[in-house]
Amino acid sequence: HYISREEDTLSFVIPAYNEAERLPIMLNSTFDYLKSNRKQISDLFLSSIGSESRKGSMKCEFVIVNDGSTDNTEEIIRTFSACVPTGDTLKLVSMTRNSGKGGAVKCGMLKSCGSLALMLDADGATDISDGLPKVLSEMKVLLEHAPRDVPPVAAVFGSRAHLEEESVASRTLVRTILMHSFHFFVKSLCSPRIKDTQCGFKLFTRSAMVKLFTNLHLRRWAFDTEIVVIAE
Repeated sequence: HYISREEDTLSFVIPAYNEAERLPIMLNSTFDYLKSNRKQISDLFLSSIGSESRKGSMKCEFVIVNDGSTDNTEEIIRTFSACVPTGDTLKLVSMTRNSGKGGAVKCGMLKSCGSLALMLDADGATDISDGLPKVLSEMKVLLEHAPRDVPPVAAVFGSRAHLEEESVASRTLVRTILMHSFHFFVKSLCSPRIKDTQCGFKLFTRSAMVKLFTNLHLRRWAFDTEIVVIAE
């Protein structure tokens, strides 16, 4: 089951498995960025959903799914509830056992209430200051011509494809071959439009989130690829 939408809310869905060390760094950088760039992000968010008349009224919701961690990840999450910016909310969703990243993201998405929901990794692999404005801007472009009489269905996927050449030197030959083979099959069988299905930075409208994650079956590796297949 999923809960009703809150029009002025942007949800951040964060799966966390044994992330006691990296999660605080990621949350602190996210909170600091939002504090310093609230108006810019609010304007982008509200214009994306067609609510320009309410500039500055964006709220943020952080849905953190503790995916059966065996360290003190849950305790760390609870301590951050006092650090959430005024007006924003933090939800802790605790899984009794590890269900896999796909299962955790699905659970967090369906527990979120934002009109837009952003999936992001607990390790901060994607720089929030670079990624968030970009995916919101792309979402705005996608929704500019969408009919307003029905809830829009749209998704924006972050990509690390432009960093591929930089990472080749640090990757073994076998891993490089496997990576290119995986990309070939994804492009041939799933979608030729998505260059990086595995990037953990994806933005969904409410309707897209419901359609995709209520139909998601994979709970572990390659769940991102299934999202692409369902989207297509």
